[in-house]
Parts: sequence; structure tokens; C-alpha cells
Amino acid sequence: MDKKSPEYKLMIEEFRNNDYSLEYVDDSLKSDREIVLEAIHHDGYELKYADDKLKADREVVLTALKQSEVNSSFSALEFADESLKADREIVLEAVRLHPNSLSWAAENLKADREIVLEAVKSHPNSLRWASESLMADREIVLEVVRKDGNLLEQVDDTLKTDHEVVLTAIKNMEYPSLSFVDDSLKADRELMLEAVRIDGSLLEYADETLKKDKEIVLAAVKLNQTQIDQMAFMGANSFDGVFLEHADDSLKADREVVLEAIRNNGFSIEHADDSLKTDREIILETVRSAGDMLKLADDSLKSDREIVFEAVKNRQASFRYASEELQNDPELKKIAKNYIESPAYEEYLKQKD
Repeated sequence: MDKKSPEYKLMIEEFRNNDYSLEYVDDSLKSDREIVLEAIHHDGYELKYADDKLKADREVVLTALKQSEVNSSFSALEFADESLKADREIVLEAVRLHPNSLSWAAENLKADREIVLEAVKSHPNSLRWASESLMADREIVLEVVRKDGNLLEQVDDTLKTDHEVVLTAIKNMEYPSLSFVDDSLKADRELMLEAVRIDGSLLEYADETLKKDKEIVLAAVKLNQTQIDQMAFMGANSFDGVFLEHADDSLKADREVVLEAIRNNGFSIEHADDSLKTDREIILETVRSAGDMLKLADDSLKSDREIVFEAVKNRQASFRYASEELQNDPELKKIAKNYIESPAYEEYLKQKD
């Protein structure tokens, strides 16, 4: 098509206005540099339909990369000529912009430390495309787990024994886990003490010897600052971790440990030794945050007026666990009025009879 013709000028205008796709034009236009540049100015994906010669044009490919939506899973590098997938400058630009770019890079560039570091700084998941040697690079791995701790699974096993790497990963996991960590660290007292301070649920992964360690268990059942802030923001009942269950049985009978656990979550009483369910202070502390747990109290405490009132104030349905004498207390019935008038209470009475 004559570039001076009205038809060509109209075609340029239509691409400029994003009214056309290269996919549907004549092959002669797919090799027209001006038209292709206009097309990819709107959408880097249009590079897919360009003539192969233009897929080897540095300016065209760089334009396509920059015009693709940043952080989208698509990378225009996929459609570039193999020579440009081995072009260091092009690949550096690509990995800064798009998560999957490293997957299309030449193999030697997947082993290029600077390129991989740039890739994971913007897109930590890019680590999966890096050469195996760089999965053992401490600086790169630290950069990755600072962004997404769950990617610890992908790193070289040698770094799964590294204290700093593992603790950094834990801090940046949505649901902290030590399932990918070397077993030697699960028996490492220093590391496990730090880990349970970050998230008490990690006590589950500790070596059995450390589940008998009172300092570690106390650290696990005690709320950390993150959890305190969460409760302040979302409400007192927003934190529901019950970590006493992972402690050794000897510490489930330890009064100090159990009292600390129920101060943070009354439902911890479910895992306490039965000997402590007759302890008035412990049960009183329990029902203030978990009224339903009145059901686990010793019968003598179900007739304790203060304990029962605290339980019913927390949750009206705990009224059904009170002693018969207290269930006839007018003041208590007033507090539990909504529950007593509910179908749930009627069902309870039927089952009781």
C-alpha cells in the first residue's frame, strides 16, 4: 500500500485510535514498521501478529514491553525474536515490568544474577524461572521471602537451614508454617523461640523436646504485638488461635502456662489438664472471653454466682450450663432473656427432658 495514499493514512489513523488489530490485516501491513508501532503503542500483545522481522527490532519490542499492562501475567517478550530474548538490556526491562518475563529469557540470562535479582524485587514468583544455582543465592532468596514467605518452598535446601531466611519467611507468610523448613531447625531452641513469638501456631512444628520447654510454650500462648494490634483493630474476639493444644501434656497441667493461655483465648481451657478445671481463678478468667466453656468447669463452679454471671454476660447460651439453682435466679434469667426466649433454648429443654 502506497504510504502517501489516503487509504494508508486512514489505516494509520485507525491504528492510532485503537480501532484495529494487526491480527486482521493483510500480511503486508504486519511488516509495516509504522503501522506495527502504532498498534503496539496501545497494546503490547499486538507484537504477536507482527512480521518476524519486526519481532527482532529492538525499538519495536521495547515499545511493546512498555505498553503492556505492568504486572500483568502477559509479557511481550514471549513474542520477541530469540536474539532479543538473549539481549540483556531488553530482558532487564522486561523482568522489571512483567512477572513471567524471566520464563521467556534465554537460559544464560536466567543464570544472570543481576537480572534475577531485578526480577524478584518486582515479582518474587519469578524465582521459579531462575537457574538452580541462584535458588541458593542468599541475597536473592532473602529478597524473595521478604515479599512472599511462602516461596521458601522453592529455594535451595541449604537455605532452609538459615535462621535469618527462615524467620524472614515466617514474618511474611499469610498463614505461617514451618512445613518446608529443615527438621534440624525444628529442634533448634533459639529459632523456635523466635518463631513462636512471631506466631504461636508454629509450636505445632517444634521438636517434641521443645514442646516441653516452658519458656517456648509460654511465648507461644502469649499474644504477640501483631495479634494485639489485630484485636484492637477488629475487636476482642478477632483472634482465635488456641496454641496450648500443641504443648506437652506436662505443661497443659502447669497453672502458669494455662492461665497465660486462657487470658489470651478462653477456648484454651479445652486443652488444659482436668485438674485445672476445678481452679476458680482459671475458670473465671476462661468464661470472661469464652462463656460456653462453662460446660467444662467442675460442677462446683457451675453454682458459683460470679463465674456463671460472667459466662452468661459473655454468651447467653452458657445459661444452660449453670446449676439448677442459678437457672432460677431472676437476675440471671434477665441477662439471658433473649436466649431463654429462643427456639434453641426450647430445643435444649426437650433434649434435657
